[in-house]
Amino acid sequence: MSQPMPDTPRPTRAPHPFDLPSGDLILRTADLVDFHVHTLFLSMASPFFAAMLALPQPATNTMAAVPEAPVVPVFEDSATLELLLRLVYPISKPRAKMEDPQMIVPALHAAAKYEMELPVDILSERLVAIIPNSPLQVWAAACRTGLEDVARQAAVALRTSWVRDGTKEVLSFMDDLGD
Repeated sequence: MSQPMPDTPRPTRAPHPFDLPSGDLILRTADLVDFHVHTLFLSMASPFFAAMLALPQPATNTMAAVPEAPVVPVFEDSATLELLLRLVYPISKPRAKMEDPQMIVPALHAAAKYEMELPVDILSERLVAIIPNSPLQVWAAACRTGLEDVARQAAVALRTSWVRDGTKEVLSFMDDLGD
């Protein structure tokens, strides 16, 4: 006798405004959250999505009571995708989520992957703004995302804080970074 298959996890809906039925495309995250998005915003914010959406699309079932939007799986988790989408939609920006370099790094990677210049600029500026509070974390984040200018600024701030705090053991290492 065969064992019954365990229930397959069902996707959940993203928070407002990414749960609106007017969305004409669904981005399904790695953690199975469905973001109902508007292709107009995506194609304006991202040459990657503009090119993808310009490709011929398969026919949809027009006989269904409620036509289903096409589903595009993405590798990002829901927190990363939500932050990224909030930066390109004309809605309030999630300031609190942009204070943590660990939240910013995956969003920067996704923005670069999808060729979204505006989120890269906004998130880079946020990293620079939080250098005084977290220079080491910003330096690491900037190094991981290839933001050399931000990494240099964070390294200078880190060096300054170490000098101010009396930590001189690493100054020769930091001097090499500035060259």
